[in-house]
Formats: sequence, C-alpha cells, structure tokens
Amino acid sequence: MTQPVVPPSYATVADYELRTGIDVPDEQEPMVQQRLDDYSALMALYMGPCAEIVETTYPGVLTSLACAGVQRSFVAAPGVRSETVGATSVSYTDISSGSIAGVYGPETDVLDALMAACCPDYNAGGGNSVGQLGVAYDRRGPDTDELWVLSRW
Repeated sequence: MTQPVVPPSYATVADYELRTGIDVPDEQEPMVQQRLDDYSALMALYMGPCAEIVETTYPGVLTSLACAGVQRSFVAAPGVRSETVGATSVSYTDISSGSIAGVYGPETDVLDALMAACCPDYNAGGGNSVGQLGVAYDRRGPDTDELWVLSRW
C-alpha cells in the first residue's frame, strides 16, 4: 500500500502574523494553519514537477504568496459584497473581488516566473498551460465549502 503524500506547508501562523500584522487568537490558530496548508498544497499542485526546485530556490516568496492568499480569504464573506438601498443595487463577490482563496491571477504569474527562472521542466507556452486552483470557504458550514483544480501538468 502506498503512503499518502504530505504536501508542503510554505507558511506558519507566525509567518502569517508577521506579514499581515494580524495577531491571530490562540483558538483560531488551527484554522489559519489549515488554510495556509491548503493554500500551500494548491501552490505545489500548480507548480507540479517544478515545486521542489522552486521551494528550494525561493522559499520566502512562497511564504509570502501563501500568506497573501490566505489573508485574501478572510477579507470578505462570500455572497453580497455591497448593497445600496435607494434605487436598489446589489453586488456579489466573485473570484476577482478577493473573497475566494485560491491560486490565480497575479499569484500564478509569480509562480510561472519562479518556475521559468529555475525549473528546466517548465514549459511556459506549452499546450498544458491551464492553471486555476481554488478553495471557497463558506461561513455557513463545512458542507458548503468548495474546491476546484485545473493544473498545468
């Protein structure tokens, strides 16, 4: 029987606190660490066979990206982003509004640049250049959380 692969964790709660300036309460540390671990796993999945060399070459950048992604997941609750009563206007959150944790947009650009800089297996223009990864944390409960993965590998 094969052993499960333990994905890397690019950041700790202490890293998160240092980079965001947010003091995480003791009772919330396990949740924040789990989100950091989840985000790190998604980053490693996105990097595929280049993950190990990028981890060795740019560990601080990966820590920063993981902390930024997790902080974004706490910014706003999924659902209504803004509301106007007069003349009725409602806006809903989406992936570009920052309330969904995941590896996308500028972060994938950074990961692509890191892989291009140090990974001989990286193929920037190859036909396998799909890459969208994300997790949606829903405050209504664990049965409403989502995970989606499209990997370049």
